[in-house]
Amino acid sequence: MIKEHIKPPLQDSSDKEINQGLDDYFDGLEDEPDNEQVPPELIPTKQLPEKKGLTWEEVYDWYATAMERRNRDPLEFARFSNHFEVGSINPTFAWGTYENGYLLGNVEHGVFIPTHFAPRNIRKGYFLIRELGESDKVPAVMAITEDLSKTLKKLPSWHIVDLKELGIFRGEEVRKDIAYNSHPETENLMFGILSDYLEDRASF
Repeated sequence: MIKEHIKPPLQDSSDKEINQGLDDYFDGLEDEPDNEQVPPELIPTKQLPEKKGLTWEEVYDWYATAMERRNRDPLEFARFSNHFEVGSINPTFAWGTYENGYLLGNVEHGVFIPTHFAPRNIRKGYFLIRELGESDKVPAVMAITEDLSKTLKKLPSWHIVDLKELGIFRGEEVRKDIAYNSHPETENLMFGILSDYLEDRASF
């Protein structure tokens, strides 16, 4: 459990009160329901192999091939599978089909935010992104690098925001565009995500 990793051993009476307070706090976190609105079309990544009849080795191979095609180094398999199969701090989800491949990411303010791209091939990847752009079921926002931005600008279902997010990729600064899909609620929901991001930046 997470509290076992950060709670120091405490001895005197005041320390015991603090210790009890930490116990109560973390117990509350465990009991607190997840109120995040997740579009039902998204699949929890932990359930992806069972529900879609595939393996994480397959998904990783698609992801790694897509990364290498863009001259980028993929994550090692252990880190990739641990993040999506064992679990990250925030729940992760997948969108797509076995035929086309999957976009993997998380959900914030009811919006799907893809972080990893695992298409079956280049053509299927185009279908995957186009279909998410046209989805009226899943609001989606992506922070994308310049090469992918050029592709999305050709798709009328994706809209590019005139705002740059400074990202770090493998220790290198990368300028990213913000793109959102044509779901009718995405534009409004997106501002909650951007507000959180700007608050985080302001705190540093």
